[in-house]
Amino acid sequence: MERKLFRVWATPRSVLLVTYRLESEGATWSQGYNACQKITINERLSLLTDATEAQEEIREAALGISSFIDQCLVLTEAVDFFNCFAKMAKLQLANVYSISFNATEQALILNKKLSRIELEHYRCTNQTEQNYVKGTNTIFRSLDQCLQQNDTH
Repeated sequence: MERKLFRVWATPRSVLLVTYRLESEGATWSQGYNACQKITINERLSLLTDATEAQEEIREAALGISSFIDQCLVLTEAVDFFNCFAKMAKLQLANVYSISFNATEQALILNKKLSRIELEHYRCTNQTEQNYVKGTNTIFRSLDQCLQQNDTH
């Protein structure tokens, strides 16, 4: 039996064919996995870039409130100080709620879209892995059949 196995593996063409098929399968897996990575990175970057406008709007609104607070904080006269903050509550409360609502909404949207991107990445890499496992399984089954046929001759 060892002698027959040796004859099969001693044939350079058989060894080269199996090696080539395994290397090819590995290269296909690598390309597929890299494609999954690129797609995920590009989608995340695009999503986060698109969110920049909403982020800047919220930042500007928050800086407006911050500026108002800074104006109140520099007041040294107690009545002016308290009146400033009382006025701020009346004038800026709607802005605070708007900032909070918009930030919450944007966070929910981003998290949902990021989750979808991660789910798609998981599906893509799993499909790539499944194709690799099936491909190598086919190669090794062919090799096994070849060895078994050689064993019977």
